[in-house]
Amino acid sequence: MKQNFFKKCTAVLCSAIMLGSVISYTPIYAESTNLVSNSTFDNGTIGWTTYYQTGGVCSLGTDDGRLALKISSTGDVTWAVQVYYDIIPLYKNGVYRLKYDISSTANRTVDGMIQQNGGTYQAYTAKTLSLTTEPQTIDYEFTMEADTDIMARLQFNCGNYEENLPEHTIYIDNVSLELIDDSKVDKNSGKAYEPSIITNQVGYLTDARKTVVFKNADNFDNFTVVNAETKKPVYTGTLSPTMHYSLADENNRTGDFSAVTKPGKYYITCGDLDDSYTFEISDNVYNNVLNDTLKMFYLQRCGTSINDDIFGHKACHDSLASVYGTNEKIDVGGGWHDAGDYGRYVVPGAKAAADLMYAYLNKPEMFSDNVGIPESGNSIPDVLDEVRYELEWMMKMQDKSGGVHHKVTCAAFPGYVMPDEETAELIVTPITSTATADFCGAMALAYEVYFDKDKAFAENCLKAAKNAWK
Repeated sequence: MKQNFFKKCTAVLCSAIMLGSVISYTPIYAESTNLVSNSTFDNGTIGWTTYYQTGGVCSLGTDDGRLALKISSTGDVTWAVQVYYDIIPLYKNGVYRLKYDISSTANRTVDGMIQQNGGTYQAYTAKTLSLTTEPQTIDYEFTMEADTDIMARLQFNCGNYEENLPEHTIYIDNVSLELIDDSKVDKNSGKAYEPSIITNQVGYLTDARKTVVFKNADNFDNFTVVNAETKKPVYTGTLSPTMHYSLADENNRTGDFSAVTKPGKYYITCGDLDDSYTFEISDNVYNNVLNDTLKMFYLQRCGTSINDDIFGHKACHDSLASVYGTNEKIDVGGGWHDAGDYGRYVVPGAKAAADLMYAYLNKPEMFSDNVGIPESGNSIPDVLDEVRYELEWMMKMQDKSGGVHHKVTCAAFPGYVMPDEETAELIVTPITSTATADFCGAMALAYEVYFDKDKAFAENCLKAAKNAWK
């Protein structure tokens, strides 16, 4: 079961590439360094971002050296307009000082906070502020009482506080967040195990270049490749000179073991470092990854029950959805859930569908009909069955005018729940040119891909593309 879970998690990583940060820790005392790099907006709005929905409308810029959030509509809820800064590392038991200047051209209420960026969106510190045209300085200390969160967000909620506001601008300047006391902080607490010998755990092709990365290996010169079954060394190599990897702020060395070409399972040793995880060398080492990656799209399906030991769930999001700003309700069941939330977006959906179709056109023999989705065994490559599931949903998102609604989602993210547990009202957002254009391109491509498989479906795709184009 653990092996299957690892394979499925690998598939998740392959189908939704995420940017991760590796944090190295050297014990230091707090030096009151500002954790907000663009704090006086000398570099424009770099690092600061807006988010708006449920009727909120805003734009971000600078004015006289201040961050300027222009709000045209406050929307329906307090968080309908947000301006925020990622990434803020907060360590449990750390004492922090937060300071900023803030004002507004209209008297109003906002919430300033540092919160979890996901999950329950819990606030680690928060203040409700009454803004006026006169700048006020917010300056206070707080202790991080929750578990360490190295990806926290500094955020201002500037939506609807039932104040019936006209268009206005909120100004923010001189933002600073400092760790002023880390005497009770354990920066290693809860930190996942990080191996010092890093290999490709998916494996290596027999004739491919094979590289291993070493951390904490300054005192060693050689490494050894060991057969995992016989425990006998099969190759000894020399470590490269030390190189500094700035993104992780760590020193690395590498080793090349391309000379090992015999299929089998191996691990690598180096001095007194922990052995690497076992890896495989084989001509077929990537075969399962392709199928598992495609299977992940099935696990993202919406509107149907999913049969899987780990990610399975009942049918979800199968109610009619309200078209935003109208009394109309439409059927938009189906499609793929997006990344970490259960919204369904035409733009990334069209891009993913097009990528899969191009992959099929480029190398059709790579794709099988036995991935393990409900349509497997129907004499059509499973990649085309899976893409069709998304395309049929996209067709439901097309208005009779030819324009395409941008996405369907609930008004708020549900947190960490299974898809069938998100039961709030579904909302279809307005038509956008971006969604319409991406839809048009994907449908036109689908006509070419499906013409020899299902001519009637291909003709429907072409008709939808033409309607979007006009």
